[in-house]
Amino acid sequence: MFKNILLSNIEIDESHKNYRRLIMSNFAYLIALFILFIFFFINFFIRGNTTAALIEIFFVLPTLYGFIMLRRDKNIEKGALFATYIFFIAIIIVHFLFEFDEGITFWALLFPFVAMSLIGAKKGFLFSFVFYIIIYAGAYYYWHDSDVEVMFYIRFLIVSFIITYLLYFHESFSSDSFEKLAAANKSLEEKFEEVRQLSITDSLTTLYNKRHFDVVLNEEFNRAKRADEAFILGIIDIDNFKLYNDTYGHDKGNDALERVGEILNSQTSRSGDYAFRIGGEEFAIILQSSSSEDSYSHFNNLRKKIEAESIEHINNKPFGVLTVSIGATNVVNYKNLNIIDVYKKADKNLYSIKGNGRNRVKLSIL
Repeated sequence: MFKNILLSNIEIDESHKNYRRLIMSNFAYLIALFILFIFFFINFFIRGNTTAALIEIFFVLPTLYGFIMLRRDKNIEKGALFATYIFFIAIIIVHFLFEFDEGITFWALLFPFVAMSLIGAKKGFLFSFVFYIIIYAGAYYYWHDSDVEVMFYIRFLIVSFIITYLLYFHESFSSDSFEKLAAANKSLEEKFEEVRQLSITDSLTTLYNKRHFDVVLNEEFNRAKRADEAFILGIIDIDNFKLYNDTYGHDKGNDALERVGEILNSQTSRSGDYAFRIGGEEFAIILQSSSSEDSYSHFNNLRKKIEAESIEHINNKPFGVLTVSIGATNVVNYKNLNIIDVYKKADKNLYSIKGNGRNRVKLSIL
């Protein structure tokens, strides 16, 4: 639960460069609110210091606004910068109000850590530089005629200087290391995606392969069934392709397969449409469609488009060009029906065409 509060309901991966900044921004707001309420309670109810209590309540409002703004706008950069401004102004005002009492100077030492953690090394260092100029000047003004030892001022100067520079180098090194790690992770993810695509893609046609077909076939059937939507499957076979290879050679056969693959790709460009090469000259298509007429028209246009390519195939009589046969099913009633039944029906339709003239589409409504 506490982690969800710190993440502000922003979807962000742990490897993202803003993940730590988001955590720190929320943490800074929560800690600031907690400290302000504690000090308000102490000053108002225990010490009776109404002025200090009112100042603390005054700073509660912008702090609470920043916390809500970060969760509402989900703008990490803006939220972190706003938190830095609050800390910057609050610590300086408190120092001047208490006339740089030695007991509160340690709060000034926290500022570089807060600033650099929230807005990065360079911006944080710049804020810290300006912050300490104001603090040093104020401290000198109040301390030079007081009983504060000169060595205390010098020690404060040296310690704040060392802390600021150590934090700067640490934050810079951490940021550089993180960037390199993020770049390496991104490269690894890209390589992984590249390998994954190769594992599900047919190398010749660049369509999805049989392995991916088996996965998508089940997934899309179950998805359509749950959504009570139509599920359309088409199995496509190039007519007399063995004779084509015997006549023109395998190189020409590969060219023909590539061209058919390109046409199938162009005909399945809608979201939810898939094209696969599932065998030597056998292909499959899964479509999203609202009616059997639409799906039949889609398959028939595909058949005509391949025929219109006029790829010579003298042994594919009586057409004389490369053609395809398509057996298809359109599922509208899923009762007592599984994906094996759907595939078998589409396959049966295909071989019905192959034995009855070829270069046709046969679709069954299930």
